[in-house]
Amino acid sequence: TRLEDLSSEIFYEICDYLDTFHWYHAFSGLNQRFTNLVMSSAVPLKLNLTCLSESQFEDYANNYILPQQHRIISLRMTNSVMYDHDLSPHHHFCTFLQLETLILEDIPFWDVITVLRDVVSLPNLSTLVLSIVDCVRNGSYIFLPLLRLPALKCCHLKFHGDTQCHLLPFASDEYSPIEQLILKHPIQFHELDRILSYVPQLRRLSLDFPVKADMQYRFQQSVPLEHFTHLFLTLQDV
Repeated sequence: TRLEDLSSEIFYEICDYLDTFHWYHAFSGLNQRFTNLVMSSAVPLKLNLTCLSESQFEDYANNYILPQQHRIISLRMTNSVMYDHDLSPHHHFCTFLQLETLILEDIPFWDVITVLRDVVSLPNLSTLVLSIVDCVRNGSYIFLPLLRLPALKCCHLKFHGDTQCHLLPFASDEYSPIEQLILKHPIQFHELDRILSYVPQLRRLSLDFPVKADMQYRFQQSVPLEHFTHLFLTLQDV
């Protein structure tokens, strides 16, 4: 007859239907039992850090996100201002050992470089979405570390500006487990050729931006895409 009489398992199920911030905000200060449920349970956490004020974020990061790093399996950040904050989770990704999905929107280029350096040690990171807010002139600085992520299966990239991969060589003995690749920036055939040489497990490719055609170019990559089943192209002047 009372809310407190419900089992802890029921509240864990309720947690699945709530944004984690709302779960934390509603229950953490209710009483000691619910504080223990919020702070000490083994329920994996999915964080969506959007629409938070600075004071809400500081409290959330200090008292919940950072102490509960070992439980976080999914994280989404969309506020570009948040990347400048000292408590921003992207400064601590090397310790998010259970992280499986990472979505970073409107992130500055140099923060991406730091993030890719940190997440290379994460054993479970299988989905990565990066939307870079400023211009990326050389995409090799992104692709080279990204293609070394050991568990990555799905990757979405969105750049701004006329990006080229000047320094990306053809793969020789280093390959990525990526199965789904979505690119939302201008790309040329010779750049795509080099990228494809790293992803022999690729199943789905989406080039959601007009491909720059070089009619004199012949594809050179020799790695067979034996699992390839889906292709989406936006073409221009072909």
